[in-house]
Amino acid sequence: MKFTLVYKGKPKQHITNTQGIKENIIAEIGQTIQICMAGEGNLQPIKSFTVTESLRDTVVKVSLPVHTFTITVVDTKGKAVSNTEFSIFYRQREKSKKTDHEGRLKVKALVGFVYGFGNKGKPLLHLRCLQSVSIRQITVNQKAIQNAQGALGTNSITAVAEMVQQAASSVVGQVLKPKNNTAQNKPHKQPDKQPSKQASKQPDKPRQSEPIKQMNTHTEKNGKPLTVVGNEKKSEADKKQREGLLPSGVEWVKKFPDNARFEDLREPFKSNVKLFLAALKEAGISVRINSVMRPPQRSYLMYYASRIVSGEADPMQIPRFKDYKQAANAEDVNIDWTCGGNIRLARANAQKMKAAYGIRKAVAKPFSSNHQKGLAIDMTLSPWFGIGKTVKNASGQPVVIKSKRDMIEVGKTYKVFHWDIKPRPYDDYPHWSVTGS
Repeated sequence: MKFTLVYKGKPKQHITNTQGIKENIIAEIGQTIQICMAGEGNLQPIKSFTVTESLRDTVVKVSLPVHTFTITVVDTKGKAVSNTEFSIFYRQREKSKKTDHEGRLKVKALVGFVYGFGNKGKPLLHLRCLQSVSIRQITVNQKAIQNAQGALGTNSITAVAEMVQQAASSVVGQVLKPKNNTAQNKPHKQPDKQPSKQASKQPDKPRQSEPIKQMNTHTEKNGKPLTVVGNEKKSEADKKQREGLLPSGVEWVKKFPDNARFEDLREPFKSNVKLFLAALKEAGISVRINSVMRPPQRSYLMYYASRIVSGEADPMQIPRFKDYKQAANAEDVNIDWTCGGNIRLARANAQKMKAAYGIRKAVAKPFSSNHQKGLAIDMTLSPWFGIGKTVKNASGQPVVIKSKRDMIEVGKTYKVFHWDIKPRPYDDYPHWSVTGS
């Protein structure tokens, strides 16, 4: 989870690990630290405390407040859109909610978290929970409503039109309008009470224009939700491009596996690691090598699965593996990230892939990782980072390992650099490389 610490008047963003903990926070005694969550333009303070000696090597627990607020949905004339079902998307879950007679619906969310607003299976707009905001007003474009109702039924609205600023109680958004369509601009005719003989033949329905969909689901920029809107079109070219491709899913995780062969490391990093491992063995520390060389195809799969889940990549816009110039002579990855154009399934499958890969951090882009150059090794030390053991550094000096940092400094003397050799926004405990990256 992302959060910000304000220290000496300067904000700095951090990310917790999978246990919700951020380690190695260093501050001067007597200084004040303010814990904040992202807002829309401004940070949202959650807790402040003064650094004391008693906090050394302890964990400061911070409870995020749950905020309850109201979303009011109106049309462009200010009339409430009542008794209409919408969906709220929050923490990878979807919950259907129906507006009351005044167009209102209640929402609960953790302060600073992003939630989505839209129709069933289709988040159209993403906003952030602000503890200072009790009412959000969303204005829906009437033409978009008519288009949505004609395509999906009288209780469906698929195009969010406009966010109207309400003093200290709402947020500015974006007007989304469907393309002009002369057929749609004609007055809607009510069907005859008695079906005619001609109607009984069930003629083909006129082709509806596709609803406007949001491409990116919760990209962030300077603490603001970034909404990108476009029209998804399933052209014949798209279908032909997907022919011969296999849909995304956990089946891909078994393909292009990592290898853990020490021999695949490149010199001089290989010799440096060998000396470091010898020192660890002498100290009675067991080492399990998890990964040495990672095929670029695996990095490609991991990277884009993770990006789809985070909302930073649109399944319809992901480049083919062979689009990378470095992949000219490599085996191709014949994956269909769109799952035949089913974007909801594509996102669900990407989530399953991320879980199966065990991804808990950012993933390097294809062809950019030291793992693909033979200049990195992932290994697990037991006991954890050798704490409690005495290890000789490259100069032969014994070092008592009291913390993770002690082991990182020992590795540095062998020119084997841990990921945390410098401050990072997230952890990668097993990763050592020629540069630390």
